[in-house]
Amino acid sequence: MLKKFALTIRILLVAVVVVCFAVMLGGCGVSNGTSAASEPKTGYNVVDSEGTTVHLQKKPMRILSQSLTFDSMILCIVPPERLIACNILGGDQDSSFIVEETKGIATKLKSFTLIPTDLVLKLKPDLIILPNTAKPEMIATFRDLGYPVLVCKSPPPLKTLKKI
Repeated sequence: MLKKFALTIRILLVAVVVVCFAVMLGGCGVSNGTSAASEPKTGYNVVDSEGTTVHLQKKPMRILSQSLTFDSMILCIVPPERLIACNILGGDQDSSFIVEETKGIATKLKSFTLIPTDLVLKLKPDLIILPNTAKPEMIATFRDLGYPVLVCKSPPPLKTLKKI
């Protein structure tokens, strides 16, 4: 009888341990209220200068930039064939040092403040890079259309830089 009692105690103890373990395991997971199933499985996130997190599924191959400054920076990082449009001043000998790199880019943006929505729809970029001086409604429109938009802080004017 004592052996049956000891066996029953052992079974109960194992059952309690299993239940405690299951409760602890059930408490593990995503704590911000979203399920793990809703998290993207591929790609990576980038946070822009405004604090907006932008998810990129893969390495951007079709980049659209509005600013000559950003065109110059982008062309230092990626080959020209990945920039699908650039500022018209990129081809101007007096304004740019990326004249050669922009020769093969067919689409030249003439506006310094606006990228036409129909042009974006036609070009189908997988990344749009805009300066923080871009119109908020243009940024919102492109994001509403599903395009990843990175807003980057523009460099300060030369007159505000301290002389070294």
